[in-house]
Amino acid sequence: MSEIIVSRLERSPYYGVNGLPPAMEKSVVSFFELYLARGFSRRTIRAYAFDLVVFFRFFRGKKQTVPPLSGLDFKTLIAFIHQEKGRNAAPASINRRLNTVDIFYRHCFNRLIPGTTAPESDPTRFRRKRYLTMDHKLGIFPIHAKPGRTFRVRMPHRMIKALEPDEVNTFFETLKTGRDRAIVTLMLVCGLRCMEVLAIDLSDINTLSQMLKVRGKGDKERMVPLPAGVLALIEKYMDTERPVRGKEDALFLVQKGPRRGMRMTLEGLRGVFRYKRAASGITHANAHRFRHTFGRNMAAAGVSLPALQKLLGHSDHRTTLKYINLTLQDVHADFEKAQGSIKALYGESV
Repeated sequence: MSEIIVSRLERSPYYGVNGLPPAMEKSVVSFFELYLARGFSRRTIRAYAFDLVVFFRFFRGKKQTVPPLSGLDFKTLIAFIHQEKGRNAAPASINRRLNTVDIFYRHCFNRLIPGTTAPESDPTRFRRKRYLTMDHKLGIFPIHAKPGRTFRVRMPHRMIKALEPDEVNTFFETLKTGRDRAIVTLMLVCGLRCMEVLAIDLSDINTLSQMLKVRGKGDKERMVPLPAGVLALIEKYMDTERPVRGKEDALFLVQKGPRRGMRMTLEGLRGVFRYKRAASGITHANAHRFRHTFGRNMAAAGVSLPALQKLLGHSDHRTTLKYINLTLQDVHADFEKAQGSIKALYGESV
């Protein structure tokens, strides 16, 4: 696989990077082989490859070949950030690409990029590290500072956007097949990602215990409850719609065309949502929005943070915390309740 990625880096007009120096090509191959050997998923490797392509395009500039990576420094990264912002790249995307460049540089030279290391005289360095390792006292999973990731773009704190009940109902009215209803219900009721839904095999479904084995990011497995209603939808789809001659163990298969009976692809799933958004008029009802709705509903129902983190398959509890934002109605109700207690304390004075 690493040779295929390097071939695309060099020759494909889509990637548009030509003339990798021999030493850099060898480093790219060894970089991908290392992370494949460490058990990183192929999707992660492809994401690393695309991030490197974006950076190599910039680093090449107007030249025909990519210059030696040894010339990379702090000023180059600043210019790269300005370019990405000019292309309206999201801060999260910029930070991911900076991280990819950082670990690739460390792979090549066994040191951090010059100018990105934290000064030894920084009085807050140890304080920050201690703060990052004290989260076990809050009753949630601990996190630890990752070495080398000292150069990042500040990310704005945005609230999770979920779907309202009437929007969900309108969207479900456009789902005519049992397969599509089962897929969307797994996202809405079980909080699954797109790739997690597509990766489900028949052997992952335990009908006795009503549990589902899910393979998440980085091929990490977790078990999630499978409510009776969702299980009934899946069983109905299998009895009436799933191609009987499917050669794969996959649950969700292509139902029409030359690929009938093969595992459903991400492009096919995105096509379903694209068509249903247009049909329902709910233009923001993408697949991940249903997962956000699940997280919002679970948090509103009082599910604890550790339980919600396990259900969503988050490795960092800070990602799960985004779902614990109170609505304006909740804040108003708590405020009024507190006002009653305050008035009882001070009587007519307040």
